[in-house]
Amino acid sequence: MREAQAAAGIQHPGIVVVHDFGEHDGQPYLVMELPAGHSLQDGLLDGPYPVSWVIEAGVQVTEALAVAHRAGLVPRDIKPANLFLTDDGTVKILDFGLVGRPPAATPEPAGRPS
Repeated sequence: MREAQAAAGIQHPGIVVVHDFGEHDGQPYLVMELPAGHSLQDGLLDGPYPVSWVIEAGVQVTEALAVAHRAGLVPRDIKPANLFLTDDGTVKILDFGLVGRPPAATPEPAGRPS
């Protein structure tokens, strides 16, 4: 449920939309967008992606992750099986895995390293 709650608060084209989540008769449920397309893992069955496309996909995923990080979330399961290529060419994060919160920043001492 933590993952669903965390993802539900994020709006970005590179992150799958969570429409609803909850529990029914003791069982958790998640209602999310089902984009047309395929996972990057499934796409690899046809051979490697072109380098230029991998760079563009990396930019898209990085932008989506930046939005998640600004929301205070740390996705912990980014892999080809959890990235989805939609029919319109957008790469979407489908599964954040167990989402954590970033550790509190600790001040670094000023000065030169010894």
